[in-house]
Amino acid sequence: AVECFSLYDISAIVYTKSTHRIILPMIAELYNLIIAIEQREITHEAFANLETTAEELAKATEEPGCIARRLAEESGDEVLEKEMIPATQTLLVSGKNIFLAVQKLLIQPDACSSVEELAVSAKRILVGSIKVH
Repeated sequence: AVECFSLYDISAIVYTKSTHRIILPMIAELYNLIIAIEQREITHEAFANLETTAEELAKATEEPGCIARRLAEESGDEVLEKEMIPATQTLLVSGKNIFLAVQKLLIQPDACSSVEELAVSAKRILVGSIKVH
């Protein structure tokens, strides 16, 4: 019983630190930038910040995703593992996709598909972060 408590305690700490302090503010910033792009009110500085934010977000999703996956695998709980592994994989892939979407957007600022990819990836990171919790 002590070991299980320890695993869940660590998971809660990882979730709290990474999601509330890092991931959620970045998602909010990305959505604000997406709105600015769609309204054609984006500045050069905002584009520069967009790439930095996306890179930080990709890195920020990697640690909790890997930790949650490892904890699920080590838990011995088949149901937890069956649900957690796909959720962590989605989170990790979405983190990488958001960075790629931003790079595409920087190359082709008028491409609606890049803005859409960015929004979808941001949503998947948010949902994935909640599932990993």
